[in-house]
Amino acid sequence: MHSQHPATNDGSMVPPTRRTTRPKSQRRSAAVAIAAERGDLGAVKAMLGDAPEQWLAAKRPALDELREQAAQLRRDGNDAQSRKVATQAQRLAHEVEAAEAAQAADFDRVGAASACSAARQPALHCAVAAGHEAITEVLLEAGAPIRARNRAKRTALHLTAIHSTAAPLMARLLREPDAPCNAGDTVGSTPLHYAAGRDDAEQVAALVAAGATVNLKNKQLCTALHSAAAKGAANAARALLAASADIDAVDGSYRSPLHVRGFVPPARSG
Repeated sequence: MHSQHPATNDGSMVPPTRRTTRPKSQRRSAAVAIAAERGDLGAVKAMLGDAPEQWLAAKRPALDELREQAAQLRRDGNDAQSRKVATQAQRLAHEVEAAEAAQAADFDRVGAASACSAARQPALHCAVAAGHEAITEVLLEAGAPIRARNRAKRTALHLTAIHSTAAPLMARLLREPDAPCNAGDTVGSTPLHYAAGRDDAEQVAALVAAGATVNLKNKQLCTALHSAAAKGAANAARALLAASADIDAVDGSYRSPLHVRGFVPPARSG
C-alpha cells in the first residue's frame, strides 16, 4: 500500500501542509479594513467601486514589480528582505482582488463598506481610530453601518471618545441617523463614559445633545460622572453636572462620585 504523503530524500514522510488561505471574500474584506487603517484613500475608494479600473491600471504593474523584487531578493539569498517585500505584494494583491471584484455588475457596495479585518475590526473603526476623516466619510457614504461593533462590542462612536486622534470625527458620526450614543461595550461603558474619563467637555456636551443618557450606568454601576471623578476630569464633570448628572448616584461598591479618589466637584456656574 502506497503512502499518500510525499517522501523526503532520507525516506521520511512529509506531512501534508494544512491550507490556511482565507476565502476570497474574507481576503477582500480584510483588505478594505487594512487600507482604511493605513489611510490609503485611493485603495479604499477603488475597493468600494469608485473608478476601480483607473486604480487597477496603476497597481497591477506595481504588483508585478513587487513580486519580481521579492523573487530576486530570494535568489540573492536575502530572505528577510524578500519576506518583507512579499508581504507588501500579498497585501497589494488582496487589494487588487477586491478592486477587481468591485467591477462586477452584482457588486455589493454596502457589504464592502461593512468589511472587517481578520481581527474583526470593522473598516469604519479602523478609519476612525486612526483619525482618517476622508476615508470615514467615504465609508459612511457607501453604507458602512454606524452601529457595527468590534470584538470589545465598541462602536466607532466609542473610539472617537477613547482615542484623541479620533475625537474630531465624533461630530460627523453623530450626524448619522440612529447614532448609538447609549451603546455599551463589554463592560457596559458608553461613549459618554469614555469622553468623561478623557475630560473632553465638548464631546460630553455633543453626546448629551445627541441623546446620550447622562446617568446611564455600566456593569460596575458607574455613571459617566464616576468616570470623570476617577480621572479628576473637572471640565467633563462640569459639563455633566450642567446636564443634570446625579452626584449622589452610587456604583457597585456603593460609592458616589464624591467618594471616588476624594473627588471634589467643580462649583456650578451661576
